[in-house]
Amino acid sequence: MEFKGIQKAREPWVKYAVAAAALFMFFFAFADKKPTYMAIALIVIVAAFLEKEHVVCEDGVDIRYNVLGWKHVNRWEWSEITAMQTDYKKAAPNVMVHFNKDVSIRAFTMKKSQVKGILQLAASKNPDMFIGDVSPEEKEKREAEILHQQEIERAREAAKKRK
Repeated sequence: MEFKGIQKAREPWVKYAVAAAALFMFFFAFADKKPTYMAIALIVIVAAFLEKEHVVCEDGVDIRYNVLGWKHVNRWEWSEITAMQTDYKKAAPNVMVHFNKDVSIRAFTMKKSQVKGILQLAASKNPDMFIGDVSPEEKEKREAEILHQQEIERAREAAKKRK
């Protein structure tokens, strides 16, 4: 089971415009015999065609890179992940899912329909992981309870002052 994150797609014309500008930069650097700028231009040309996707799968949490046919996977195994939280407001109407590995965080934007499956997968793969899933309704309810408790406390303080 794989859950793919939502990524902003780069327009094709942007890729080619950046590559053309970097190629232009490369030729000027070559003419001026500046190897540092030539290397930078080559890196920019290759980076223009970088594609990446966020994937949550059975093996862990992946960021998959594809650069001109060369593929690389940066994976966090489920056993390495210490916590997972959901944020329903930051990427609304989608959901931002944060995966924590020690002090590092990966934030993936996912569809709401995928979140339940991701939470179940995470709980089954690493039962020791902290999973914080607070829906907007639950969060509002908690905030309302806190406000109510604060009002009660203020009323008590006001009653004490009157005595």
